[in-house]
Amino acid sequence: VRNYLTNPASFDQRYHSYSVSMDRRLRNNWQLRASFTVSRIDELIKGGIAAGGTAASFTLDNYPRNPNEALNARTDWLSWNGRVMGTYILPFHVQLGGVFRMQSGEQFARRFTTRTRELNYGNQTIWAEPLNANRLDNVYLMDMRAEKVFSLGHGSRLALMVDAFNVFNSAAIRAANTASGVSYLRVSSIVNPRVLKLGMRLTY
Repeated sequence: VRNYLTNPASFDQRYHSYSVSMDRRLRNNWQLRASFTVSRIDELIKGGIAAGGTAASFTLDNYPRNPNEALNARTDWLSWNGRVMGTYILPFHVQLGGVFRMQSGEQFARRFTTRTRELNYGNQTIWAEPLNANRLDNVYLMDMRAEKVFSLGHGSRLALMVDAFNVFNSAAIRAANTASGVSYLRVSSIVNPRVLKLGMRLTY
C-alpha cells in the first residue's frame, strides 16, 4: 500500500487588500497624514476553532473532519481601518498633535457545543450561523498631545507635554462571548477609558 499526502479539496485562502494614503508636508504651521485600508479574506474555518475577524489562523487543523464541522465553515472576513495624523504649531511655538484611528469591529458567529452522548463520537462545537453574521462595535479613538519646548542653553532643552488618550471616552466592545447559553454576548473586553498624562523630557 502506498500513501499519498495531498491538499484537501477547497482548502484554500484568498486575500485582497486595498489601501489609499495622503501626505501633506509641514507648511504654514501644519501637516497631515491619512490612510485607509480595506481587506477581505475568504477562508475555511471548521466548527470549534476560535475564529474572529482576520485573526483566524490558516492551518490544517481548520479543515473540517466531519459534516458538522463543515457547517457554515466557509466565510468572507471583511475588515477596514484608517488613521489620520496631524500637527499644528500654535502661537508661542506650542505644538499640538493628534491621531484619529478607526477600525471595524470583529466579525463573529454564534456557536454551540453538543452535550455528552448527543452524538456518538463525543462533544462537537458547531457554527450556528455564517461566521460573518455579526460584528462587534466599530472602534473610533482620538489621542492628542500638546508640547512646549524650552531652551536651557548650551544645547539643552526641556519639553513639557500633556497627553490625552481616548479623548471622547469611547467604550466600544472589543470582545464578547460567542457561545450559546446564558453568557452569550457577555462582554469580556472594552476600550480603555480616557486617560490624561503629564510629562517632561530633558535633552542635554
